[in-house]
Amino acid sequence: MGGLVWEPMMVSDVFEEVMMSPTQYNQHDLGMVGEPVAVYVTRSQENNGVTQHVPTQDREPIGGGAITVGGATATVFYQLGQFYTGQDVLVLRHPKMVEASALMLVALLRAQVGKFSWGSHGVTLTRLRRLRMMVPVTMVDEVPQVDWAGLQALGEHMLGEVRGRIPLAMFTPSAPPNLNMDSPVVSDLIVPSNSLWEPVKVEDVFEVCRQNPSWLYVKNIRDRQEGTLFPLVTNTLTHNSVHRFIGAQDEEPNHGNAITVGVDCQAVTYQGQPFYGGEGLLELRHPSLTAASALVLVALLRQAVEVFSWHHKSSLARLRRTRIMVPVIPDGTGMVVVDWGTLHHIGCVLLDTVEERIGDWVNKP
Repeated sequence: MGGLVWEPMMVSDVFEEVMMSPTQYNQHDLGMVGEPVAVYVTRSQENNGVTQHVPTQDREPIGGGAITVGGATATVFYQLGQFYTGQDVLVLRHPKMVEASALMLVALLRAQVGKFSWGSHGVTLTRLRRLRMMVPVTMVDEVPQVDWAGLQALGEHMLGEVRGRIPLAMFTPSAPPNLNMDSPVVSDLIVPSNSLWEPVKVEDVFEVCRQNPSWLYVKNIRDRQEGTLFPLVTNTLTHNSVHRFIGAQDEEPNHGNAITVGVDCQAVTYQGQPFYGGEGLLELRHPSLTAASALVLVALLRQAVEVFSWHHKSSLARLRRTRIMVPVIPDGTGMVVVDWGTLHHIGCVLLDTVEERIGDWVNKP
């Protein structure tokens, strides 16, 4: 990567399109009838600028593969899929730009727009067009042009480096001192340091993604306390989403070893034992799911469903399309599948560490 030649170029010369977003909507004017088809990008600094998922509006969404810049806030993100925007959002495009090169350009742009401030001194269309940024160039008829191939190669190299380090991020020597780096489980995990992580749709991670079949209206539950008691899992955010324990009902309980997602409050929990579910409860299952891997996936899912809210709930359709970062491996046909072994090992390491710390705390004099 050291052979690249870098020169400053105006943003208007780097991109073919530098424009205000053609589909700007005030949040209060958004139509919310129908299934979500696009993300709604604003000037927010969180969640890639995305504040919610929205259905088709009176205009078609903007196609993906674009960089968005928040005017008043100078936020810069890459939008892979189609999107709508709020007010004061600029859009940058080039036919040769791909994900790898786009992420490099996002970093380069962020370094430059930091000179602007909030409000009226933010990033206007005129200021952005004239802004100069460092990019790799190649000479065409003695005129410098963006070296898109070099930029893409650099981006792919950087992505490879980052993806290779993700599995080790929490197990470096700078980790908390109570982490036993000599633990056999940790050693087993660190060996495959070339593990690849990619965003995968929830429906492609799990074999089962559905409304839990044995769900009960709370008012119809018979509170029998004899015999085996089962947890009643609801949308509550506390106690692992268990509302209370109830006796056997007319229907058989749901099998254990499932992840549940509350539609209303986005509560994500792991249920290891058979359970009954309340209203608005989704369940995720896979034959390779274990208690260890489930706890890792619960953490990943909780982060992903934060984009939803009480009004814009995590419906089954939205959850299926949500992407989470998971380790993947080739399946021999040119495709990649979830690396359940790595997920299990990460979960074992975390559980082992937590149990060690609990033991140390309990045994303190």
